[in-house]
Amino acid sequence: QTQRMVELGSFRQDLNSGEVWWSDEYYRILGVEKDGPTPTMELTASAIHPDDRDRYWEDYRTSIDAGQPYDAEYRIRRTDGVVRYVHARSTLERDAAGLPVRQVGSIQDITERKRSEEALRSSENHLRTAQEVARIGSFEGHIHEDAVWWSDELYHLFGLDSAGFQPTKDRFFALLHPDEQEGYIGALTNALELAKPFRREFRAMHGDGQWRHFETIGHVTLDAAGKVKGLRGTVQDITEKKQVADELRESEQRLRLTLDAVSDGGWDWNVANGDVRFSEKWLASLGYTLDEVVQDVSFRESIIHPDDRETVNEVVQKHFDGETVFCECENRLRMKSGEYRWNLNRGQVIARDAGGR
Repeated sequence: QTQRMVELGSFRQDLNSGEVWWSDEYYRILGVEKDGPTPTMELTASAIHPDDRDRYWEDYRTSIDAGQPYDAEYRIRRTDGVVRYVHARSTLERDAAGLPVRQVGSIQDITERKRSEEALRSSENHLRTAQEVARIGSFEGHIHEDAVWWSDELYHLFGLDSAGFQPTKDRFFALLHPDEQEGYIGALTNALELAKPFRREFRAMHGDGQWRHFETIGHVTLDAAGKVKGLRGTVQDITEKKQVADELRESEQRLRLTLDAVSDGGWDWNVANGDVRFSEKWLASLGYTLDEVVQDVSFRESIIHPDDRETVNEVVQKHFDGETVFCECENRLRMKSGEYRWNLNRGQVIARDAGGR
């Protein structure tokens, strides 16, 4: 009963007579009927997976010839065709003269353990691949230990070699930009003391000698008593994202300066949701301030002279359809005073969706 509970079968072999004995669980693991063939080492070998059988015989003969125990894992193919994994062990019993007279051992079904190990390896491989694609590394540290665990991708993000760089708290802090070390350490300490999530952007020295931008997101880990044990989280390289944001900000600043330098006003229309950003100068030319209008295309449509609306819509539609390089037309717009004034409107589509709209 105990052997069944742990899926462990035992066997004995008399080395002089060759007689073999199997326990009930040994029969069950191999999928052999107890009232079937007489147990032999050859019968055991026949149950071993063909790809593992030569190794099994080599281990068996080496054990007998050298008088040494063996400990190995094999696949077996049961009589019902099911493949299982077993852990086999054996040792030798000797007579008074020290000569081996009997081999005793066991096999244990470890299929579930092997499947769990394979699932874990697969999960780790998927995680590693996902981190490489997303350029996200992970880490884990404990408050009472200086060493910190880094994933392979985290070493890659910082341009460091895992064989030559052993991450510790102080070594990581040394990578931070001098202007950000104090703030980072203070925010991290606060998160650990209050057991709250930690999120921060920071600059750090890359292995190539360049400063790069990163964002870290961490969550505290707790021990069995509910006390803070450490921090586990991720780090992502956001250098390109920061560069794009900076370039966009500079572009918008240049546009504002350009619009201020000329007599024209400007607007930016999101056709998908109707939002429009009217420049302060364009609104001022009509007598309005930013606070007086709704930043929506409906405002612009409402101030077009009724006699000009059809023409304006036709010009806009032709441009949307790709028939013109620019959307350009003259029309009358109603000022805040109620007076209509002629305006030259000129625009261009700068982005389309996947459908070309």
